[in-house]
Amino acid sequence: MKISYQIIKIYVVNFGLNNTFIHDSLNTMKSLKIFLCLCLFSSKLIGATDGIYFHSNWGFNYAMNSVLSIKNNDGDIVHKASWEGRSFIDSPYYTVRLDNWNDKSTVGIEWVHYKMYLKNPPSGIDNLSISDGYNILFFNIGKRNKRNIIQRVGAGIIVAHPDVTLTGRERFWNKGGISGAYISGLAIQASFERWVYETNRHIITSEIKLSSGYARIPISNNSNEFADIPHIALHVVLGIGSKPLKIKSTWVDYVNYFIVPTIHHYSIYRFKKVKDFLFKD
Repeated sequence: MKISYQIIKIYVVNFGLNNTFIHDSLNTMKSLKIFLCLCLFSSKLIGATDGIYFHSNWGFNYAMNSVLSIKNNDGDIVHKASWEGRSFIDSPYYTVRLDNWNDKSTVGIEWVHYKMYLKNPPSGIDNLSISDGYNILFFNIGKRNKRNIIQRVGAGIIVAHPDVTLTGRERFWNKGGISGAYISGLAIQASFERWVYETNRHIITSEIKLSSGYARIPISNNSNEFADIPHIALHVVLGIGSKPLKIKSTWVDYVNYFIVPTIHHYSIYRFKKVKDFLFKD
């Protein structure tokens, strides 16, 4: 708990998070510069031990504008869409990752809980978001370079959870698919990561990534009605990772390996005082 609280303090102090920060692109870019300094120019050199690292990350995503295409029995729509991520509102943005390191190279899988909210719905659409997740399951490969920066690329599938209300229609949410989620498309990503602090069992990491993808989501129970939603997004994350377990690990080692990142992950939902601070009027 103490580690998780300290990580939240890092966000508050270094990134100045508040509602204006999340939704204002100018403040986002200022905070990004701070992050880049932390990520790319930290003097702390931390190497990887061979084995599997378990990471939990928080952060924010900046969704760029894209062209939204909707196939609708009431009339097709092509719209220049403006999006927002609302990374710390509703279901918060997060990533969870497993990395298998071998010397300076790594392969792994990553689940990115990314979100998109349409800010400028056109006529015929009251609300459209993929707010329970424009989730992406990535397979990643990476390598640590001479500057001790981890360069990573990945490709994966999009698992989207649409929330759509067409004008004059019932809300389409949590219907069909897998508890309302649909395998919807493909995505790619590229990232730069720096490990900025370590203890005997854990590391604190900072990462910046760019993702792009294309998803087709249902907008009603009619399979002939759907929306095509491409995305390009900037992600800035800070997190905690567990170092690989040793062959003769004790039960305390296992607890630390699994529980600390898990507490870190769920604490973003549970630290009410910090959330109230971040989103106070």
